[in-house]
Amino acid sequence: MQCPKCQSQDVYLCSTAYAQGTTTTETDGDYSGIGMNAGGATQYLGSGSHSSTHQTAFARDASPPESKHGKAIGIVIGAFLWNIVCALLAWGTEPPYLKHSSGFFYAWWNYEWVWLRWLNIVLLIAAIWWLRSVNQRMPEYNAALERWRKTWICKRCGTKFVPDENAA
Repeated sequence: MQCPKCQSQDVYLCSTAYAQGTTTTETDGDYSGIGMNAGGATQYLGSGSHSSTHQTAFARDASPPESKHGKAIGIVIGAFLWNIVCALLAWGTEPPYLKHSSGFFYAWWNYEWVWLRWLNIVLLIAAIWWLRSVNQRMPEYNAALERWRKTWICKRCGTKFVPDENAA
């Protein structure tokens, strides 16, 4: 196999180049310390975690097509949770003359929060619409991903190519 542009034989499948040049590091740790202030010594305890991804430029050039499906699902779930949070915030804020009405669903439809209700409905509809539009593009993404799996990249000049299947 050789590059059609520079004739180099230093070519790799994009999936291989991407995997070899991408590393993800995750670390967890605990820490402690003692600090001095006007009141005396204070002990500090804690824990933390860190995740980082490092990529070579070659791996970045060979990266797969980006999928927006996960982001769309996250936004719909976030919009739904935001609606619940807003209903909980409105809970218990009914006017004095409506004290006989209470509960979660009443709080959500409380007239004092009507602006927030409509804002959230619009947000939820927009998020669902975006998820549907992303789902409609899934066949295009799947075709692009399948093409990426067959694509080779030259390490010398960076040319991406799909070998002619009839040439074999």
